[in-house]
Amino acid sequence: EKEYFQHHSRGNNAASSDFHGKGFNSSSFRTQHDSFNLPRRHSKQTLPTPSVLTPALPLSCPPPLSVVNLSYTSMGNIGMELISEILYVDSPFLKSLDVGFCSIDERGLLALCRALQLRKKKGLPQLQGLILSGNVITYKVAKELGLALN
Repeated sequence: EKEYFQHHSRGNNAASSDFHGKGFNSSSFRTQHDSFNLPRRHSKQTLPTPSVLTPALPLSCPPPLSVVNLSYTSMGNIGMELISEILYVDSPFLKSLDVGFCSIDERGLLALCRALQLRKKKGLPQLQGLILSGNVITYKVAKELGLALN
């Protein structure tokens, strides 16, 4: 390789004689290795510093959730109880929760009602959308939901 670079960079046309009859020209024929011998152009432009490119939130934090769609996940009561634990955390960003057709019965929905009541007591904004279709909504759940959402 080194001999090739020295031979080629001196302008020796021995390499072009191999291709002369085939329409190749040594000045336009370059190999992958030739790019290393090309002169580098230095621009006076500088790239922005990393602090300019840094967004307002750290890169490790995802954007806050505003819509959570868990429909048709069959998460059941245990899943609803777990989700209810985060509903009243100090996060005003959540706007909509879809837990339709998740096999949730009275126990899970009462946990949701308690979470919504705690959310209201903390002064967090109410959910704009709450989808409970396809789950078992008893009279007791309906009453508690009414109190929590009122």
